[in-house]
Order: sequence, then structure tokens, then C-alpha cells
Amino acid sequence: MKISDFAELENKITNDANFSTIGHLHGKGEKRLVPINSEQDFQYAVLSETIAGFIIPMTILLPIDTEKGLLISPNPLKTALFIQKEMYQKSGESKKPTKIHPSASIHPTAIISENDVSIGKKVQIYEHVIIHEGSIIEDNSIIGPNTLIGSIPQSDDSDQSLKEYHPFGSVHIKQDVVIHANCCIEKPWFQDTTIIGKRCHIDNLVTIRQGAVVNDCSLITANSEIGEYVTIGKNCWIGLRATIHPGVNIGDSCYVTLGSRVTKNIGPGMVVKDNWAIKRERFKGIIT
Repeated sequence: MKISDFAELENKITNDANFSTIGHLHGKGEKRLVPINSEQDFQYAVLSETIAGFIIPMTILLPIDTEKGLLISPNPLKTALFIQKEMYQKSGESKKPTKIHPSASIHPTAIISENDVSIGKKVQIYEHVIIHEGSIIEDNSIIGPNTLIGSIPQSDDSDQSLKEYHPFGSVHIKQDVVIHANCCIEKPWFQDTTIIGKRCHIDNLVTIRQGAVVNDCSLITANSEIGEYVTIGKNCWIGLRATIHPGVNIGDSCYVTLGSRVTKNIGPGMVVKDNWAIKRERFKGIIT
């Protein structure tokens, strides 16, 4: 499908079977239509076996031959959100009232959406926490002061044309998780889930971008940034001020040292060192 007329979209949503859902470039869903904004991302999307089609701006050079669906738009993300909204409305799904277990402790300054939030037994919510729609917080978890749960993806805040759309994803914080102060856990634009596994510990000033998955018993230390659709395995340690790039997979029991910038997938049990300050072998006789 090659479409340049925005008015044709509704008909394509109803009748075209090339894709089954709208998704992110690094999403896990099959047969998804994804918005693309750069040549680099476009080359990745063309090779992906799970992407059925893409939405691109005119500035990206079209491929000579591809079996994938193609939609041209001046604002790919906005077009994707429009299609998703139309699909959601046709499905007839509705929002559910928020449920908070009576044993949960909620500070009076906390702001919790009236819809699509679930807070379990003995959860502690501290001052000035904001919990948006589509958030699940399981039993015995702790949310520290000034933390945002289920916020709109920050990288898109500056695009005023997106204000009429709301993210369709969710955030799932499992049992016995501790999230400290001033953290931000984003929910995805699309129908995916940002997940924090059981007994994870998230330190101060950590940002976890949309669609990321942090598996059980992992520790993310202060000032770290976990990129969009990153997967972190079980029992991992992510060091102070580390940055994990979008779409990266980190295996179980990995150790990412302070200040590291991870740009590629890492197998289980690996130690990642990417900071001059901790490579002491370079500075023998200077650092003791």
C-alpha cells in the first residue's frame, strides 16, 4: 500500500490486512505498522521480519522494491496515533474505574488518575507522586516522592500537534518493587507495556523510557537512563549515570559499570566497562 492522501486512511484501516496493529520500531508485536523519522531507522525497519509496513516523511528516500506496506506522511507519529485511535474506537473498549486496595498508603499530595489504575496491597505512595492512566502497581511496592508513573514519552513533549492524542500503552510495576525519588517511568504511545519486574530496585533520578522491560531482581542506580524498548534481564546491575540505548537487550546477571553507554545487545553474565574513570589499568602509578 502506498498512500499519500490522509483522507484514504480510514478505508485502509478497515480493509487492509497487511498489518494487525500499530507499534514502535523496536516493539515485539507481529505485523505492525510503525512510524519512521530517520534514514537509519528506515533501513532497520525494511529488514525487520515483524514489521509489515512503515509510515515515513517525504524526506526519506523510498526503497526500489519492498513487499512491506508504505504510507507517506508529513508527521509519521501523528499519523500512527490517528490510525491507532481509529482502531481503538472501532474495538469498543472502555476505561475502567481506578482500584486502590484499602491497605495501600497514599500521601494526600499524590495525584492518581480516576481511570485505569490498579494499586495493590500495602503499596506505599509518597508525596507529589503522579500516577497516570494505564498503571498497575502490585503488592508491597514503594513509589518515592516526586516520581511520575505512566507519563507521556518525554522525547515527544515538544510536538504540540500530538497533544490531542493520549498514549495507549501501560506501565506494570510488579510485587516488592522499590522506586526512589524523582524517577520517571513512561508508558508507550502504542499498545505495549513498560514493565518493572518483581523485587527490582530503581534509584533516584532514573528515567525508564516507553516500552522498556526490567526483569526481576535488577538494580538500576541513580541518574541512569533506560532507552525505549530496552530489555534488561534478571539480576542485573546498572551503574550510576549509565545510558542504555533504545532497543538494546541485556542478558541476565549482567553488570554495567558507572557512566557506561550501552549501544549493542549484551549476552548473559557480561561485565560492561565504558568509562575511562574505572579503567584503572590505564592509569597505574597515577590512581591507587
